[in-house]
Amino acid sequence: MPMVAMLVSREHYRLDNLPPDLTATLGVIIQRVAKAIQGLDSVARTHFNRWGDGSEHFHVHFLARPLGMMQLRGAMIAAWNEILPPIPSSEHTTNARQVATTLAQEGGTAHLS
Repeated sequence: MPMVAMLVSREHYRLDNLPPDLTATLGVIIQRVAKAIQGLDSVARTHFNRWGDGSEHFHVHFLARPLGMMQLRGAMIAAWNEILPPIPSSEHTTNARQVATTLAQEGGTAHLS
C-alpha cells in the first residue's frame, strides 16, 4: 500500500484508560491523519482500525487504499498489504514526508525516523 501508518500514545494507555482530555481529541487527530494520507496522489481512501490485544500503548492503524483498487475496500484491507506487490522504499519515504509535512502545517513538527 502507498502508506501504512500508526498513531500511538506516548504514555502507557489503552483505550479503556485513555484520559478524557486525550479521548476528546482522538476524533480530530484521526481525521487529520486520514485526510493527510488521502492527500497522496496514489491514495483513494484512508482506512483506520484499532488493534492492540496485549499492547501497553493505545494505537490506531491507518491503511491507504490505492487509487483504482476497489477490491481492497472493507475490513480485509490489512491482509492485502501482504499480497500486493511491494512499493519501492523511496516511494514510501516520499509519501511519509508528504504526510508529515501536511500534518505539521496544521500544528506540530514533521519528524521522520
